[in-house]
Amino acid sequence: MPVLQFGDQTRPVGPGVLTVGSAPEAAWRVLGHELALIHAVIVPESGGRTLISAGAPDAVIHVNGVALEGPGPHALHAGDRIRLGVANLVFLEHARPRGTGEPAFLYDRHRDRLYRLDAAATTIGRDVSCGIFIQDPEVSRGHAEVTRLPEGEGGGYVVTSRAAVTLLNGERLSAPTPLKEGDELAVGRTRLRFSWDAPRGVSPVAEAAARPAGAERAARFQTTYVSTLDARELQLRRTSRRWLAPDRVVFAAVALGVALVFGFARSARVTTPAPGAAAASDSGAIASRSTPRR
Repeated sequence: MPVLQFGDQTRPVGPGVLTVGSAPEAAWRVLGHELALIHAVIVPESGGRTLISAGAPDAVIHVNGVALEGPGPHALHAGDRIRLGVANLVFLEHARPRGTGEPAFLYDRHRDRLYRLDAAATTIGRDVSCGIFIQDPEVSRGHAEVTRLPEGEGGGYVVTSRAAVTLLNGERLSAPTPLKEGDELAVGRTRLRFSWDAPRGVSPVAEAAARPAGAERAARFQTTYVSTLDARELQLRRTSRRWLAPDRVVFAAVALGVALVFGFARSARVTTPAPGAAAASDSGAIASRSTPRR
């Protein structure tokens, strides 16, 4: 997977669009380097190319010291040096290999928790003995395991699912798989992003803080996941449940509106006299007024 490197930070390019800028909405927010709100938009193509384009009319992008003409898109190549504002980035086809002495991290963005992977093997699960403890009824006691490879095999990390449903970048994990920069693990409802770099301002959680009171008792509860059911079906069910309640509200509002319209039309037909009856009543009233009393 191609990556962008800025100082000691690395961001994967894809899947999807990577926006770089100073706005909170930017996928990669870089402050203090004179970037526009959305300075650059970087898109990986299915054919393997990576394109960069300006995210604002006044955003200037330099590649290898040359300013790009027009908003783009322009193709990037491995080793290209990109300057956005006064920030210097490097485009790489793969993350640079790290030594065996450097730890990697799994980052839970939803809970803003950072877990360090510096041991030979780290277990992810609901048991209090797990290196990454996740208190979730859909997570098995020993859900998955991340193992560090020896230096002779590259010194990277391999993730293995342990008789549970684990997703890697949206696909069900069926065999031990090496982890790459930016890979995302889905364990139950928890999403863990793999990276060699710790996010700025986030410190790894302490072991005691990751195990709240009552964790040992909760770990003894039965796991609610169904290992034979594909995790995609579970995700589709959760999505349909989120949309179900609003649909019911809209349907009830439409039905109420139709009932009110028909009810109003019916009451109008009952209370409004027919034109002939109105004329007859008017003529009778005139005749009664014109007839003299005896």
